[in-house]
Formats: sequence, structure tokens, C-alpha cells
Amino acid sequence: SLAAIRHCRNRFVPVARLPPEILSRIFVFNARMVRPGDRVDVARAISHVCRRWREIALDCPRLWPHINFEHGPRWLTRVIERSRSVPLSL
Repeated sequence: SLAAIRHCRNRFVPVARLPPEILSRIFVFNARMVRPGDRVDVARAISHVCRRWREIALDCPRLWPHINFEHGPRWLTRVIERSRSVPLSL
């Protein structure tokens, strides 16, 4: 399938060789570069790049501590779950 071909191709991109710990730090740094109200949108965009980035982003609580009420209660619940024990900011 096309997804399988893309997955194989993406393994050879230099950023794919970075360990998850480094990528998660880059993700958090990137999210902090925008207004606090937009940080959830950055986290969400990062989690939609590829399967590996999604797994890393969803496993990075520091990427999800910002609450944006514009996305509704369902999204609010997801952000709270993803942030785990990291203090939340409104």
C-alpha cells in the first residue's frame, strides 16, 4: 500500500535516526515558540506528521499541558489524559 511505501521511505530520512528523547525535546521546544493558546494546535500538528512522530508526541506529557477551550470537551479530556501529571495551564 501507499502508506507502507511511505513508511519505508521515511526510515531513511536523517530525522528518522534521532532517538525519541531528542525528538520529544524538539517537539516541546517548537511548541513553546508559539502563543500558549496555540500550543495544543502545534502538538496536534506534530502528532499528525507520521506514525513514529505520533507515538512520540502522544508519549510526551510536556507537549500537552496547555488547555484551549475552543476545541470542546472531548478534546479537553484528551489533553488532560496526555499531559498525565504535568501541571496544566489555561
